[in-house]
Amino acid sequence: MSCMSVQSVCGARNLKKDYGFIVGGNEAPAHSWPWAVAVYTGSGSSFHNYKFVCGASVISERYVLGAAHCVSHNSRVAKPETIRLLIGAHDRRYEGVYHRVQRIFVHKLYDERLMQNDIALYKLAEPINFNKTSNIAPVCLPDSHWHQRDYTNQMVQLVGWGTTSAGGRTSDILRQVQVPIITNKDCARSYNALMVTSKQMCAGYAAGKRDSCQGDSGGPMTMQLDGREGRYVQIGITSWGKGCAEPKYPGVYTKVSYYIDWIQSNTNNVND
Repeated sequence: MSCMSVQSVCGARNLKKDYGFIVGGNEAPAHSWPWAVAVYTGSGSSFHNYKFVCGASVISERYVLGAAHCVSHNSRVAKPETIRLLIGAHDRRYEGVYHRVQRIFVHKLYDERLMQNDIALYKLAEPINFNKTSNIAPVCLPDSHWHQRDYTNQMVQLVGWGTTSAGGRTSDILRQVQVPIITNKDCARSYNALMVTSKQMCAGYAAGKRDSCQGDSGGPMTMQLDGREGRYVQIGITSWGKGCAEPKYPGVYTKVSYYIDWIQSNTNNVND
């Protein structure tokens, strides 16, 4: 397991008690997922000109992890100056710190049609000082060999400010939901085998009812480790699915462990 920050312990939640468990989920306890990020796009100096579009996650003092489809359309990557990241928020109307973006990295093999390699990195213009607030902390990342793991039936956590129903309005308050990982074979039966590969994973209930939704894209899928003080590791990035919480149509997630080398090669380049 890796954590890209040396200033803060990764994967630690601000929560003394774990509460019961976005569609079919519930409001998250305030600041209990300190790596959650809201992505906005727009132009100009006034934040009123920016619109909430996606989620993402803090992985270090300088980098945020997200989905390529949030910032790349028709093979054109958004300009960094058109993106603002809200970090440390629970109610995104009143809380958190807005960060400017210095550079956006999109995987060079990102396929918008098949939604393959749906992963991106945001480099912050100014680093986060984790010592100044307990509301912001990085999530842990898995080791690269984790892509060989069988996650079937593992319960994972999804968080976001996305819509609570297909076509509905986004949430002002961060929400959470817990769903099980299913096999890619079962997932491919619902979709197309070309769109569900070993670089991805799927999660959800056969009956639907609980899922990520529009606006949750790019947000983290995490699992809690046994031991190690119960820290959380981000194993997936919310990518795509048919509708939201529809029966027999699970959510599809980018498998983070497959891209650890890509993440490290882009975050370790001191010339960027």
